[in-house]
Amino acid sequence: MSHNLASNDFAFLEPEPSGYTFEQMNECRWRRPDGSHCSYPFLDHELSAHLREYHGIRGGDKFHVCCSWEDCTQELNKENLSRHVKGTHLKVAYPCDTCNKTFTREYNRNSHQAIFSVQQQ
Repeated sequence: MSHNLASNDFAFLEPEPSGYTFEQMNECRWRRPDGSHCSYPFLDHELSAHLREYHGIRGGDKFHVCCSWEDCTQELNKENLSRHVKGTHLKVAYPCDTCNKTFTREYNRNSHQAIFSVQQQ
């Protein structure tokens, strides 16, 4: 038996709070030393902790690391690794609520949206 949901079936749900960013469930594609991929599921905000706890990505922010996501071999500072994986491999984007322009950094999207707030005053 199937059930087709009407749009009003979810009328009881609260709207998303202003500034809310949907987090997608991702699958880790970090390449292990044996060549296999991790496949561990994680949310966007859990990436840094996952890389640290499961793949040993530790050290100071300026510590040089090599991205091992699938076939990537880019070298970068540890402080930039999570942003690199999110933007390059996971395609995480933050759209502007007003004009739909997308940004790879939430801070840049928020700064951009502030322009519209000033224009409305």
